[in-house]
Amino acid sequence: MIWILYCAFAIVTMFLWNVIHEMSHVLAAKMLGHIKSWVIKPYPHIYKKHFRFAGAYWKWNENPPSETKRGIISLAPRAMDVVAIELLIVAAFLSGTLQILLLIFCSGGIIDLFVGSIGYSENSDLKQAAKRLKTDPWKLSVVGFVFCFWGALGVLAFFIN
Repeated sequence: MIWILYCAFAIVTMFLWNVIHEMSHVLAAKMLGHIKSWVIKPYPHIYKKHFRFAGAYWKWNENPPSETKRGIISLAPRAMDVVAIELLIVAAFLSGTLQILLLIFCSGGIIDLFVGSIGYSENSDLKQAAKRLKTDPWKLSVVGFVFCFWGALGVLAFFIN
């Protein structure tokens, strides 16, 4: 029964992770490219005739940043996902409700990283980053999946105890 509840709550946190994911793009764009206006849509919508599960949109101040910086902006949410995975280590030293809440919250970061590592469309963050950083998208996928595996081991360790 606890597995069912855990999975249900982990999926619910995914919507919170949509906000974190999209805000990571915006904050990176602000730091690296100086944007003048932005909006996030952390819910499913249509953008330029394409379905988007969530999205962040902004306007550059004057000149857009270099391709390398734009690649980093595309990868910004992965940093937050990795932080979530590392917070699972902190959760191992806690107990009670706080431990469970942290476990559930961090699981949303693992889901976000897993989905982001698939890179299913040409407009995905992963493929955009790979194109701008001039690297193979599979390299970024493998790194993401390794971190997902690491996070899944942390979750599994929690349930074994």
